[in-house]
Amino acid sequence: LASGMHRVKGWSHDIKIVDERNQTNLSIRLLGILHKSVEVRRGEIQISKYAAWAPSVEVPSSINIYGLRGMMGYSAIVLDYHLVHALVNSFFGGGTRQTELSVKDFTHTEQRVIQLILNTIIETIKESWKELSEVDFVPVESEVNPEHLDSYSDSDVLMVRPFSLEFSCGGGEIQLIIPGVTADSIFRRKNTGMQAGE
Repeated sequence: LASGMHRVKGWSHDIKIVDERNQTNLSIRLLGILHKSVEVRRGEIQISKYAAWAPSVEVPSSINIYGLRGMMGYSAIVLDYHLVHALVNSFFGGGTRQTELSVKDFTHTEQRVIQLILNTIIETIKESWKELSEVDFVPVESEVNPEHLDSYSDSDVLMVRPFSLEFSCGGGEIQLIIPGVTADSIFRRKNTGMQAGE
């Protein structure tokens, strides 16, 4: 396990380069759909076992699991509930007034907004990753509580990449999750392609 965490940390520099593009591209794309400026800030990459990460996730959060076609493991896009409600306010003219938080789940309207933002994030990731690897997202499961996820085991090593978003209606956090096995798939494929081209 310690070896796996060390190996995943080794990819952090490459991931930071990709996430610089994610930061810029996501801000531009969100401006296009929200029609207002969105400040996107990258947080520090964290390497953690799933068992340590899961309790840190506030409930409800929109936890969306994807397989990347042709690669091992499951990646995730997590939207915290503060961001979801701020986005709903923005889309439906709530101004800076905060709506009440759902206790257990998201409403149908919130789910529609979540899906629109997820599609935007996925297109951003595809654009940012294209120099390293073509990624095709296959939906696997969605949950509001990490305890109910089937895609991870407690010992899975995750690379957690947080992004904070702020705009006039509020803000919140997105987490992009890559398990160690997926990072290995991406970068080994990259390195194999470079060696083949030499």
